[in-house]
Amino acid sequence: MGMVESGTVLVGDVSNTLITPGLIASSGLRGVVFHELIGFAAMDPDRIVREADARLDEHRTLPLEVAIVAHAPYSVSPDLIAAIARAPRTAPLAIHLGESSEEMEFIATGGGLIEVTTTRVSILTDLAVAADRIDEAKAEEARRRAEARLREKLSDEEVASVNASLARSLAQLRVKRRQRR
Repeated sequence: MGMVESGTVLVGDVSNTLITPGLIASSGLRGVVFHELIGFAAMDPDRIVREADARLDEHRTLPLEVAIVAHAPYSVSPDLIAAIARAPRTAPLAIHLGESSEEMEFIATGGGLIEVTTTRVSILTDLAVAADRIDEAKAEEARRRAEARLREKLSDEEVASVNASLARSLAQLRVKRRQRR
């Protein structure tokens, strides 16, 4: 039984190649196709978004919404994410996190670069902690310190640094708690 026959009428599809919009439209389904961009060393983010938008032109006549989105915060530069967010849109702005245990661990460790292929995950980072080596008490203390610091008067740079510390400790706590399940 196909999706339409089983009652599905809307889909959300993540596409890097844009092969799916025509297939979805011809099936009778409706939905949103999210055209993901990846690029951490983007030299001209606005040009990259313009080029992606031009690739979407042929699909705008289909009975679907199409949107340019960032792959993930660890595979797309902040400048490219900002350029994507500034672009005109008719569909939601989306970004995904933690699709695999490797991605969750990467998020919990604090950053770097990640390359995901169909056969392997490669991570380049200054800090890496396996889930079973996260010290939950230390992560909880780091969370409390960061939350306390955010109640102080801080410069923009200090706020960014403290927010990064808070995000790291919260991610580590989530990974540790998920590991216990």
